[in-house]
Amino acid sequence: VVLCKFVTIAESPFDLPQPSSLSSDDYELIQALNLSTSTDKWQNMMYEDKTAKSVHADAKAAGKDKLGYDNCWSDWQKAALDVLEDGGPQDVKELKVGALTQEQKAAAYAFISKIGNKARRIKSTFPQLSKVAATREEKEARKALKMAVYGADVSERRAETSNAAFGEDTQNTAREIVCEAADSNKRAKTVLATLTCLCEKPDSTEVTDGTCTKEAEGTTGWRTAANKAPDDDLVKIVKTCPQPRKKTLQIQRHKERDKRTQCPIPYR
Repeated sequence: VVLCKFVTIAESPFDLPQPSSLSSDDYELIQALNLSTSTDKWQNMMYEDKTAKSVHADAKAAGKDKLGYDNCWSDWQKAALDVLEDGGPQDVKELKVGALTQEQKAAAYAFISKIGNKARRIKSTFPQLSKVAATREEKEARKALKMAVYGADVSERRAETSNAAFGEDTQNTAREIVCEAADSNKRAKTVLATLTCLCEKPDSTEVTDGTCTKEAEGTTGWRTAANKAPDDDLVKIVKTCPQPRKKTLQIQRHKERDKRTQCPIPYR
């Protein structure tokens, strides 16, 4: 059932949303404000040599390796450099947080820390796309999906072939070898190849285990290196899967919150 769903999706119209991107400048400004309104003790924890603009390489170097700071250390490092009086972005300097009293900083921190934690949560749940995926257009995505399903950019449900599904002619290769799951030719490297290995009967005896429907069992059988899964049988297997949807599928970018990126405590 799951494999057939991939077949149906590959043949259905879909909209591929353009990926959005996070503003690293805005995020870094928020983290700089968060750090600059924290206590002096917390800020000083970050520096190996403040005069030399040197920050500790990691939480262990700062003697804080058992407190769960590792996941957020890189953000804190950048913020620690940005808040230095003689360094960092101009927009951080213009805020003049250093001129605030400790009471004013505490009041500001109570507000800013909430924004900082929310910004970190957004960053941790934002999908990390490769450069290829970020620039991929719908036409390219559709082709990539069909290649994964059929091994070829087929245009209709009558064009599937065994050679494409398995990556190469398997006429002289035994079925037990061809049906090994692997990302290489003459192996079950596509969805259709996997379906064929599951459904195609090995000989004239009908398959009775209920894995596939009778229509997907094939005709002459496929067992040894003396033959291969016939193209016509692959077409029949595909036809047993649900028909393509007429309604456009809305493809959503997968988002998963990575709890490891959540800082254990706020800056203060």
